[in-house]
Amino acid sequence: DRVLRPGGVFAAICYFRPEVDDKIDALVGDLYGAENVRRFWYPGFRHVEEGYRNLPMPFGAAPQVRQFEMGAERSFAEFRGYLCTWPHVAAGFRSGEAKFIRRALGEIKVAWGGERLRRKVSWQVTVRVVVKHPEPGGVLSVGVS
Repeated sequence: DRVLRPGGVFAAICYFRPEVDDKIDALVGDLYGAENVRRFWYPGFRHVEEGYRNLPMPFGAAPQVRQFEMGAERSFAEFRGYLCTWPHVAAGFRSGEAKFIRRALGEIKVAWGGERLRRKVSWQVTVRVVVKHPEPGGVLSVGVS
């Protein structure tokens, strides 16, 4: 409220686990949800899992929510690089869970079909938007197209 001027837009955008095919998705889910890695999640990560549905939004508004899919062609090497950017996977590598993570990534690589094979990867993207009303204390909610 302090930095957004009247008529300004606040948007919260997140995307969640990638989707490739049933087998790869299950293996990624195993890596994602493994207790020895999951313990490294930061507390606010639950908001991403929930698509920001329960994230308190500014101005007391019920924000507009839109979901869409984004996708890209990726080699396994690129996909592995993406998975290793997950904070809990990176923390797992640093904490001594590297053997487990390497094994999980190896299983995903086998299911992928090779290092250089390109596959379509998609993510569900959630966007929540509110507009600060031009009048003090007022709120407008708008859709996203």
